[in-house]
Amino acid sequence: MVEEHISEGRIREDRAKADAFVEKKLPKVEDPLARFNLGQQHHWHPTEGSGLSPLPTYDTEGVAEALANPDHIKDPQTGQEFQVVKLNWKNREKQQGEEQDNERTRPIMYALEYGHSATGDNPIKLRLEELVKQTGRPVFSIDHPGMGSEKLTKEQKRSLKTDEGYGQVAEAELRVMKEMGIKDVDLVGMSMGAWSIAQLAEKAQQHGITVHNLVVMESPGVKEMSAVQLMNAEASEAERLSLYQSANYDARLREQGGHFKSALRRNVDLLKWGLGGMRGGGLNYIRAMARENTNKHLGRALDSNPDLHVQVINATESKVSPAEANTSMVRSLQEKFRGRIHQSVYSGDSHSGMENPQKFGTAVRLALQPSAEEVSK
Repeated sequence: MVEEHISEGRIREDRAKADAFVEKKLPKVEDPLARFNLGQQHHWHPTEGSGLSPLPTYDTEGVAEALANPDHIKDPQTGQEFQVVKLNWKNREKQQGEEQDNERTRPIMYALEYGHSATGDNPIKLRLEELVKQTGRPVFSIDHPGMGSEKLTKEQKRSLKTDEGYGQVAEAELRVMKEMGIKDVDLVGMSMGAWSIAQLAEKAQQHGITVHNLVVMESPGVKEMSAVQLMNAEASEAERLSLYQSANYDARLREQGGHFKSALRRNVDLLKWGLGGMRGGGLNYIRAMARENTNKHLGRALDSNPDLHVQVINATESKVSPAEANTSMVRSLQEKFRGRIHQSVYSGDSHSGMENPQKFGTAVRLALQPSAEEVSK
């Protein structure tokens, strides 16, 4: 059992660290969502005084089996094979044959963070499960090329070196989505995933796919950096992530996040993760994400699709996706697309704070609140 790894002494030590962190930040925070974010009672569940609605829980039967048995779908144009995980797809089947989109069965695509696959040994699985648990909707993910899916093509590598960025990969993924029969979708992404979905939404209409909601969580590309600066910013999150993984004593998250390992072993794993991303063409991604380009792609996505609504979520302590750059980006887009782009700021949080599955799921549910309420009727 995972719980056997947690000694009473370690729990007391971790809780003391978490308490000290929350005690320092909480007096400065008035917003209920931010208080919830800081972990009242260390569980990431809304409490009576939080001002948030209770956490819904929908059936997750079959999720483990779906994660263990991904589909492999080829891009009909390039022949490149993509690994696709589909969860709660029985609800998706209800939509077949309907002429109009149905919010209750509209799928959610979760675009993954850098260096991760949905079928790897990491907390991605828990976040996918949490999306199903909190929304009750069909959920799917498509692994990035070189990170679960077949490696980047020469054209995609060239694209990443130019202002087009993720564009060629986005085109391939949209063709895969079309092969899946998807016509309407909500896109959710965190970190690299947030950066990539802006470009998916920009090109979706050209492929006959309508993106209704875009949840852009902690996206890079909001501020110009060097590749080295971006890699250092990502690496600096490791220590904070360790605290978040321990603060709520979610044994599954602690196990998946390697919290039980020694500091040396965690650093070795971090190095392996980085090198693995490099072998998968990761340096191409990093260089592309380090450029300030998210504003441009979000603007084009909103311009090409009048039905698109965007929710930007960022943290005040993030080095990967700086808070002031996000606010500036949102304000500039609000001037042209008033009422269609909104922002949620997680006070006192860092880039790694959204790694927690329950908090991640809640953030998405709140961003898609009209859809969540429709499901509960």
